[in-house]
Amino acid sequence: MENTTNTPQESKPHKMVGYVSTFLKSAAVALIFALVCFAFDRYENVMQQKQLDESIAKLDEIEQSLSTRSLGIFPGYIKEIRELFNNINKTDTIVIMEDVLYYGFKSKPKEFYEMNKKLFDHAMQKGAVTVAYYSFEQRNVPVAMDIFHNMIKNEHISSDNIAMMNKECDTIIRTIKGDNKLQKIWAAEYELCDKYFKATIKKDYKKFEESINGENGYLSTALINFGENETTQGAGVAKDMCKDIQKLKEKYLKKDLNKITFADFENMNREISMVIAEYYEKRGIKLVPLNEYLTMSCWMVKYGHTTGAKAVLAFPSKYSSDEIGFYSQDEAFSRYISTMLNGILLNKGSEANNY
Repeated sequence: MENTTNTPQESKPHKMVGYVSTFLKSAAVALIFALVCFAFDRYENVMQQKQLDESIAKLDEIEQSLSTRSLGIFPGYIKEIRELFNNINKTDTIVIMEDVLYYGFKSKPKEFYEMNKKLFDHAMQKGAVTVAYYSFEQRNVPVAMDIFHNMIKNEHISSDNIAMMNKECDTIIRTIKGDNKLQKIWAAEYELCDKYFKATIKKDYKKFEESINGENGYLSTALINFGENETTQGAGVAKDMCKDIQKLKEKYLKKDLNKITFADFENMNREISMVIAEYYEKRGIKLVPLNEYLTMSCWMVKYGHTTGAKAVLAFPSKYSSDEIGFYSQDEAFSRYISTMLNGILLNKGSEANNY
């Protein structure tokens, strides 16, 4: 007899539920696996970042322990100069050699004020401060030899315009004859300076406007906005000096921008230098004016009667107008700076000190 009993067939809806259930289980497993992989990957990233941070910290520690290390380009290292003077004692000796006395007055006004405050405080408490700097005398030298004039020219006339100007100047100089030749050359040079100074402004008027009236421009009042609540003698003197510098900036530059001349910048910087020199001398800072340009600037603190010293040094870059700063507590550098300063003093007929 034929067996008519059949195995029950699953209904389609029942099959679909099974498929969905299997899919969901697989998806859940895949999701868990993905989360585990993500967590592991995240953990690896965190560990790698931690190792990187630790490596950077170790490198920083090693760098800080070096007797000499790079500080980057101007004006970034000016804050390091300020730090040198933060913890000086009365028996410490400060030695400075710089191309201009107003180093950093525009680019880092706060540091400029704070550095000078410390210098005045130290000198007025009978601490030793010596500043050797490039000075300027009456214009009794050929134009090409006047370093101060050329510094201002390079700062305010673009390099392509200077190249054209020098070519034109050479042509004019060959035609000048007769008496007072030097004065005539100077007059011709100034006329050309103003011509190419204005050409530089015309090329980028917005940049020039920003350099005068911008937040970090010449007429910014930042220089006189520090030290209101400080009561030391040095703070008061530094504040007064900064106010006098501000007056000079306004005297020469606070006018119609189109009426500012090349000579305004040169005269302003010369007068600022003279004002700072006067403030220094009156407060007991020993000035050593030089008629030769210093190719290296340095700021050194020598501690008491020990051989220990720390210094910031700045060297001009061969490939740009930027100066590169270095920090050093290497005795060889302090010995070199002291020897150089004593040599300068002896050459000028002054008594050399134990710097």
